This record gives sequence, structure tokens and C-alpha cells, in this order.
Amino acid sequence: MSKRSLEASVAVRVPFARVQELVPRNAAFCAEWLRLLGRALVRLEHRLVALSERPVEARIAAFLGDEARASGVPHLRGVAIQTMFTHQEIANYVG
Repeated sequence: MSKRSLEASVAVRVPFARVQELVPRNAAFCAEWLRLLGRALVRLEHRLVALSERPVEARIAAFLGDEARASGVPHLRGVAIQTMFTHQEIANYVG
């Protein structure tokens, strides 16, 4: 699934060999790396549960909930998701 940034962003690709060097030498880097990995694992676990145990409607609701938590903004009626997703992107997520 492609992601779109809501504001100016910089993406950095760090070679794994470099990560292996930085983790034992830099506690702040290590903590951030673990935080990011943990978030990715939680998202993956939620997605696997959604794909294996829920009907399509519940998977779509889970997708919208995940996006609202990740990038939603407060709105009078709840939370607004400002990213525009194509049908294909949503279909890729819900399987």
C-alpha cells in the first residue's frame, strides 16, 4: 500500500549493516529503533488478526480505525482521516 505524507517529510533508508553498528553504540538510536519495530509489529499483528478472523466489513472498519489512530485529526463528529485512499489501496489492506 502506498502512503502519502500530509506534510513535508523526509524518508531515510538505513542499510541494515549500519543499524547493526549503531544499536550497540547509541542508546537513543537503539531505543527509537526498538520503538519503531514495536509499532510495526503491532500493526502487523492487528492486520493478521483482521485478515484471518474477521469478515470484510470488520476489516474495513479496522483499516479506518488504524488510519484514524495513525494520522487522524480531531473533528466535530470524531476523527477525520485526511489521506485519500484508492479502492485498490483499501482492497490490498483488507485482503
